[in-house]
Amino acid sequence: MNNSSDALLSSVSIVVPVFGSSGSLNELHRRISDEMRRVGRPYEIVFVDDCGGPESLLILQKIYDDNKNVIIVEMLRNVGQLSATVHGMAQTSGKLIVTIDDDLQQWPEDITKLIDELESNQLDLVVARFVKKQHSGFRKISSEIARRIAVTALPVTKDSHFSSFRVMRREVFQNYFGEGPLTLAPPGWMYHTAPLHKEIEVRHSERIEGKSTYSLASLVRTIRPLFKGLIEIALRSLVVISLIQVSLAIIAMMFFSFEYFRGNIQSPGFTTIVMLLLLIVGLLGAGAGLLALNLRSLRQLIVNKPSSLIRGVHGLKN
Repeated sequence: MNNSSDALLSSVSIVVPVFGSSGSLNELHRRISDEMRRVGRPYEIVFVDDCGGPESLLILQKIYDDNKNVIIVEMLRNVGQLSATVHGMAQTSGKLIVTIDDDLQQWPEDITKLIDELESNQLDLVVARFVKKQHSGFRKISSEIARRIAVTALPVTKDSHFSSFRVMRREVFQNYFGEGPLTLAPPGWMYHTAPLHKEIEVRHSERIEGKSTYSLASLVRTIRPLFKGLIEIALRSLVVISLIQVSLAIIAMMFFSFEYFRGNIQSPGFTTIVMLLLLIVGLLGAGAGLLALNLRSLRQLIVNKPSSLIRGVHGLKN
């Protein structure tokens, strides 16, 4: 690898969550490596084995043995694409982090296109948008349902389409998770710490091996956390409205008290009762909203779940 190029170009970490795509892993590794070498980028590839069977893990171990810039992350149990990807990202060292699927429907040759868009426009995050998805009808319909929910729950435009193929600056990951638990990663987390983001069109191919494991259960697992995002928005709105109500009730009570002591009001009576009720209801609403918003963190402390689900990491060799 050209050292002068290495000094000029940001290092890239490519994270690949792996679940059973044993037939595509060698070609995927070759194509990623060829593309990174073509542009002279210093790079590493992090394969995350999400307990998809022994065949894929054996192939990954062979790739690791033959290549010094490969990391294998073994999960304790199947955690799904989102969590597996986040755990892989935690093992990276590159200034830029790319995530790509293991089935070769997303083209490794388009990684450079995403990176060039991010660097030339000084963006935080660039997400692939496929010209034409090579998916089944059910997958397309269910993805559109999830997309419509996501654009409501996330800080994105209504035209956003999302994809697991993307590049982001390392700070996007660090600013969101910090030292916090990786097990609490919600869908679309990166948009919260990547205000400068963009989608660009790339290619999409049919699967070269097996059938998609995407099902109704997959759709439910995808949508459920997004509903949590909508609920969080509703709870935050409840807190804000309740605090406004409390403030108005206090102001009104102060006003009526002032008028009462001036002799302009003979008896507070019904008005005082109404103001007290508004104050109490507002306090209860704000308290309930704040409690609900922090239940996830409280549950993490009470249950004391592990912050990581990694069995082991086969790191970079010197």
